Amino acid sequence: MSPYTVAAMRAEVADLAADLAVLTGVLGTQLDELRCAAPAPRRIVLSGSGDSLYAAQAAEHALDRLPGTTCALRSTQRLLDYGVGGALPEPAGATLVVGISASGGSATLAAGLDRARAAGCRTLAIVGSADTPVGRSAQHTVATKLPKRPPAPGIRSYQASLLALLLLAEGWADAPPAPAAPGSGGLAALPELVERTVRRQAEPCRRLAEQLVRTAPVQVLGGGPALGTARYAAAKVIEGAGVPALGRDLEEWWHVERFATDADAPLIVLAPPGPSHGRAVRLCAQARDRGHLVAAVAEPDDEEIRQQAHLVLPLPGGCPPAWSPLVEHLFAAPLAADLAELLGRVPFHRR
Repeated sequence: MSPYTVAAMRAEVADLAADLAVLTGVLGTQLDELRCAAPAPRRIVLSGSGDSLYAAQAAEHALDRLPGTTCALRSTQRLLDYGVGGALPEPAGATLVVGISASGGSATLAAGLDRARAAGCRTLAIVGSADTPVGRSAQHTVATKLPKRPPAPGIRSYQASLLALLLLAEGWADAPPAPAAPGSGGLAALPELVERTVRRQAEPCRRLAEQLVRTAPVQVLGGGPALGTARYAAAKVIEGAGVPALGRDLEEWWHVERFATDADAPLIVLAPPGPSHGRAVRLCAQARDRGHLVAAVAEPDDEEIRQQAHLVLPLPGGCPPAWSPLVEHLFAAPLAADLAELLGRVPFHRR
């Protein structure tokens, strides 16, 4: 009998707001110690697999905007096989390699961090526990340890990794570095925003699941930081309901996957405020003209999206832009749980 249940997934979602309230201070304290130990790096390389890589992708824009700093993504295997890539800044210690692993057990990531450290790079592990292969391989460790719960696809762990990365960006953006305590930069409002968003998305998520249950794959599209969110959402649908899914860039989907997609297949389009919003609106219009059922993840008063989408999964208005990835992913796990219930499946279902 499988140890995984849909109820455990829903319990993970229910714990997100409380986790956020606690972890903000805990992680902020750990990150302050790192920032006080050394100046902001000139180059940041983020590495992980699965949810950890998607969290990095969702946070990459925030880190890439730091003054005098560039940010790049590497899968764990690419980090191990090819290193950080490109010419290292002088000195090599001006590069920080950040390995993200909820379990901390990735031998590939641990070896990649060892290689980066041997090349002279600084290394940081964002892990569930410091006493793990990944945690022990890095010079600095930030532990996102969460209370144990029944096993479930990564939901709370994704939020914890994403929060740590966004706090890292916020701290180095300040001059001098400021403690990332609850209440700083609009953080105090986030737990309530998370709870409200989950509650308001429950009914449209169920309606969308009733449409998606008859089609495969589930296609989730996003641009910029929302591409990481789209890939995470697709992973939850796969893990939570055993339904094929993909997360793709808005423009790349239009250039490639649309030609192999039935014209009436539903699409989920991430359309939060930001530079990619205009392309999301155009894609919604193009997809609707082709006959697709379009579900958009957008702010409830976004009239451009409402004119094009058949269904809106509402984001909370007023979320500080720096923290928006923490609310944009919230539809993913409930949608996967709804699909699993409609199909009579459990997480990590095997065909």
